[in-house]
Amino acid sequence: MAFFNNCRREMAKLAAPESVATLDYIEDFFQNGLNWTRDSYRADSGARCLVGAANYVRVSAIDGAKHWLLQAIQEREPQLKTVEAFNDSRMAYEEVAAVIRRARELARQAPLPAPRPVAALPAPAAAEILPPERSPVPAMRDVTPRAPQPVGRYRPGITAATAAVTAAILTKLLEE
Repeated sequence: MAFFNNCRREMAKLAAPESVATLDYIEDFFQNGLNWTRDSYRADSGARCLVGAANYVRVSAIDGAKHWLLQAIQEREPQLKTVEAFNDSRMAYEEVAAVIRRARELARQAPLPAPRPVAALPAPAAAEILPPERSPVPAMRDVTPRAPQPVGRYRPGITAATAAVTAAILTKLLEE
């Protein structure tokens, strides 16, 4: 479980700018509580809870908005372990809005990882480097259409024995 939590923490740091944008969109979506609901991810009216809104308006597949929401929630109430538990235990939208604002602050303060230095490419040799010689392209095969096959009694591939058997079967079928 520790590996998973560490991985989630690092991903959230990498995706902090996307998380900030998602948190902005969550706040816009809720319209001061008009589109906020509890006890359901999505109500029939289209209102959503915190998690439902985060899934609905997310900016990127890797944003960590729910991570920052959980961090803000646990600052206020450490006994709550999920965003859903917080959302469903609130009676008014004002506390939800305060958590969204705090989550946005936390995401903005997240330390971004330092860029890795790029190793310099080795200097080219004194001689000019050319690509290898290309082999000649093979000639195209003939694709002209063939003359139509004759439709008479004789067709290539049908032997006299096969023709005799076929004729016998046909006459038997016609007699019946």
